[in-house]
Amino acid sequence: MKLDSLDKSLLKNLQTNGRLSLRDLGRALNVPHTTIFTRINKLVKQGVIDGFSAILKPHDVGFKLNMIVVDSSDNLDDKLTDELRQYSDVMNIFRSKDGKIFLKTLSPNDCTDDECLKDLKARLYGYNYTIHEVNEVVKYDHKIHDNLIDQMK
Repeated sequence: MKLDSLDKSLLKNLQTNGRLSLRDLGRALNVPHTTIFTRINKLVKQGVIDGFSAILKPHDVGFKLNMIVVDSSDNLDDKLTDELRQYSDVMNIFRSKDGKIFLKTLSPNDCTDDECLKDLKARLYGYNYTIHEVNEVVKYDHKIHDNLIDQMK
């Protein structure tokens, strides 16, 4: 998949304000709104754009973030991550090359880890894991920075 300068401009603008109308976006980029519509649909079909939604900041609406690091052996990674996907409090799952699994979880502020993460901890029984409660969110960004979009092929 090849992205041209219009695709990149669309991505930058949509990340900044996903509520722009196609007409306003076309005016801003000096392109007909029909072209904007076609390009956005192409980017959605290619999986570059995964959807359009409101961005919530969990820590600002009564949730605490936890980062869980799991040491896992390679032969169990797929089975474990498939099971972890099923937990609604697991927001993101990442794997490193050295066999670690990183989980970002959410739980209500008034809930203790023992109470809220009980099921998840039971599933991780037998694994070496560490739970890190996030005390302060220093930077929370859901976007890909413009200079990185410029580097996309």
